[in-house]
Amino acid sequence: MSIEEFQRLGVWIAREKRPDSAMTIIAIALGSRSGDFVGPSTGKGFIACMELLKAFPQMQNLLPLVAKLVPGFAVLMPHWGELTELYLRSQVENVGQAGGYATQINRVIQELLRPMRNGDLDVPKKLV
Repeated sequence: MSIEEFQRLGVWIAREKRPDSAMTIIAIALGSRSGDFVGPSTGKGFIACMELLKAFPQMQNLLPLVAKLVPGFAVLMPHWGELTELYLRSQVENVGQAGGYATQINRVIQELLRPMRNGDLDVPKKLV
């Protein structure tokens, strides 16, 4: 990242409180390889990640590394394209409706994460 991109990232972070899942991507992009990392566990968290990737498309390349380091991302990564499509489609279809796309994405994410939360999915808590 250039100095200008770092500055723009700083402004993006400071503009409002960001969910931990988006901050996890940022921490890994900045070189962190361990910490209290979390994946998106709600529609709001996923949408924050999408907004980050929209603002900083080069971070898209980091998603495989993020998935290796963060079990929640590892579970969602095989479905990332589907979640992205739902986000894009629902954003247009639900303009102005309270809850709209965040609620739909939230339902899908909850279903995908259920096996991990129930201990039925063998995903290590820490990979590093």
